[in-house]
Amino acid sequence: MRRKLGAPDAREPGRVWSDLKAPPPGTVERNPSGELHAIAVFGPVPQRILPGRPYQVWTYRNVSGLNWLLYFAAEAPDTKPVLVEVAHYPAGAVS
Repeated sequence: MRRKLGAPDAREPGRVWSDLKAPPPGTVERNPSGELHAIAVFGPVPQRILPGRPYQVWTYRNVSGLNWLLYFAAEAPDTKPVLVEVAHYPAGAVS
């Protein structure tokens, strides 16, 4: 998929996670002191990355009318990140 898409429009460290143990709406982010806290998030949130685990988001804008998000995370410390999850939303949506 990456070969076909080419270079992403943006690469950013992940900052939000889905956490079933968190109070509704079930999403968390890391605060400046390094602790995870509940936060409401508008838009896609990775579902397969454990809360607090470092990851990177590659964004591809307006590919056939959709914005694509590719989530990369290392399976273990000191290993190369791999594609863990993919999400998309309409290009005209507010993100």
